[in-house]
Amino acid sequence: MSNYSGTKYPGLIQKMKEKAEEINYNTKEMYLLYDEFRDDYPELLYSTYSRHVRDYCVPSARGGYKKEDAQERPNHKVSVKEVTKNYTLQKNNEFKNKKIEFKDFNNKDFKRMVILSDLHCGHELGLTPPTWRYQENNPEKGQIARIQREAWEFYEYIIDNVVGKYADVLVINGDLIDGKANKNEGIELITTDSNLQVKIAIECIGLWNAKKIMMTRGTPYHVGKGECHEDIAADILGATIEDNLTFRFNGKVFNFRHKVGGSSVPYGKGTPLVKEAIWNTLLAEYNNTQRADIIVRSHVHTYVEYRDSHRIAIVTPALQVNSKYGTQQCSGYTDFGFLVVDVYDNGNVIIHNFSTVLKETYSEIMDI
Repeated sequence: MSNYSGTKYPGLIQKMKEKAEEINYNTKEMYLLYDEFRDDYPELLYSTYSRHVRDYCVPSARGGYKKEDAQERPNHKVSVKEVTKNYTLQKNNEFKNKKIEFKDFNNKDFKRMVILSDLHCGHELGLTPPTWRYQENNPEKGQIARIQREAWEFYEYIIDNVVGKYADVLVINGDLIDGKANKNEGIELITTDSNLQVKIAIECIGLWNAKKIMMTRGTPYHVGKGECHEDIAADILGATIEDNLTFRFNGKVFNFRHKVGGSSVPYGKGTPLVKEAIWNTLLAEYNNTQRADIIVRSHVHTYVEYRDSHRIAIVTPALQVNSKYGTQQCSGYTDFGFLVVDVYDNGNVIIHNFSTVLKETYSEIMDI
């Protein structure tokens, strides 16, 4: 592993090791000390800081690297494993007790992309780390606290035990935070401070060890109509951020944008997505550029996949469980989860859809 950070930020690594030992290698506390370290190293990116937390400060007993092996980064192309395509956990959500079968693909070379979207951090049912969630004995917010815990455990478990932390690229496709929620006066927010919402989001992203982070801007209502708070998050993460993001990844051209139209008609869920795919082809012809092989959209919180002989188009699941607006005014269901996309050198693309239904969201029929 490169020692570049050690020369750019003299004393950083040693200081982190000493602090980790002082707090008994509590990684959650270590992530929260980022601001303290930035006092001494103002240009320190969170992506650099979180990488050193994982590489140097996580003892093997917590599932990380041994300290004596900290200079050796695992070869993800050897250790990475494939799960059954579109593997969805059962509705009882007893994922901790499930034996998940893997296949080794040691003889095949691929690059791995992780796609997160619609985290809505700061909303009480957005993705919420343990340091920010409600108490389960709270008489008003107890059930929400249980949903927060179950959602986080699912997210953390899949990262730690199924996918692995490493990604060649991590893409965050909009609505990283929930914003001010002016339409309902913020009654569902953990905090109305967008800067604190960004901190929550950074803690969520900190579980990944991504070589590169790419972002798109989400809905202005959530992320800022004037200044975009996702730009602030991108600056901290050292990420590239665009409204419309196109790049080549292991030979395949990807196009990301946050918003896509929705449909309240069950059999019409794929129509807006196909429209996006066709528009991408037409615009490529009009602008004399290359059309995308994979088109990715988000926003509607429901997983949809469309394939034909020319392209793949996807609407991603969300990492927000639900909201009062969604419950009261929207038909359909929410797919809670995220995607992992493996792009092989031979051109094959495998999409792993890690979505689940949380048992705490079930509602029983009322007897009267």
